[in-house]
Amino acid sequence: MRLVHLTLLLTATSCSSPTQNARAPFSAQGVKQSTTASAFVGATKQGTYAAGTEAFGESKSADMETVFAIGSLSKTLTAILMYDAIQDELASLELQVADVLPELEHRFAETTVEECLRHQSLIPDYVAAVNEELNSPSTEEVLSWIAAQPPLATRGYSNSNYLILGLLLESLRGEPWEKLVHERAQGFGMGATSVCSSNDSGRARGYTRVDPNAPLPARRLTPDASYAAGAICSTVRDWTVFLKKLQEDAELLEWLRVDDRTPYGRGPEHFRIAGRTYWGHSGKVSGFSAFWGQQSGDEAWFVAFMNSDSADIRAIAEHMLDE
Repeated sequence: MRLVHLTLLLTATSCSSPTQNARAPFSAQGVKQSTTASAFVGATKQGTYAAGTEAFGESKSADMETVFAIGSLSKTLTAILMYDAIQDELASLELQVADVLPELEHRFAETTVEECLRHQSLIPDYVAAVNEELNSPSTEEVLSWIAAQPPLATRGYSNSNYLILGLLLESLRGEPWEKLVHERAQGFGMGATSVCSSNDSGRARGYTRVDPNAPLPARRLTPDASYAAGAICSTVRDWTVFLKKLQEDAELLEWLRVDDRTPYGRGPEHFRIAGRTYWGHSGKVSGFSAFWGQQSGDEAWFVAFMNSDSADIRAIAEHMLDE
């Protein structure tokens, strides 16, 4: 295996899309970081890009159909599933999650669906515990850990909010979250989008950088632990289809974005990049990085997926948008 430099990766030949024109290769001058990725796939409103292979030492080129783990981008689909449940009058933004998940009654009895959606709860983030204390835990074991923690002193971003929303959706619908994701993704026309499996079959190989001189295979994904907060796999093609569908649904868009007075909407968040304000989300999970953003009115948008958890995906997106 060899170290791939980002500047080489991003100046490779672009790929084409039936819905977008392929762009000429763009320069990544100014991005000096090296990364352990073998594959990069991205898209903007102006065109699409792909470079590298799905794994080091393999010949299969990365393209718009390459499957990546997308980490916290999963939260947007989880939020949309909750929107559907509210539209079907199975839940409300004011619903207290402990009414459905009694494990949370002791410490988080008053936490609402709205607080979970917008990271306004006081529920601690479980991710560090999964990495340090728990060994490939089940979703139920993660919930037990959350229920035993004292509330935080201040509100802030927490993956636990979306794990709870996933369990809530399962209880409300009487269906596994994985099935709900599959059906909703199919409805958007996202045929390659589903919950990741714990093996690498069918997707790009994930890499991390522990040794600065060599890429190392990342540890296996733990979809039971990531769950509704970050366990979905997808392709750049699917995500561009999703953004088009999202732009066509003004009511859903307004519900997701809420307003721009606080950082977090319901699923996506708003941020500044390349001198403009976007709604979207970044994601990082073992071996993968992903990022998407969309301006109000669809003036500009981007999607960027890589099979490296050490990549500065934001810097890559900025260079895509600057072209």
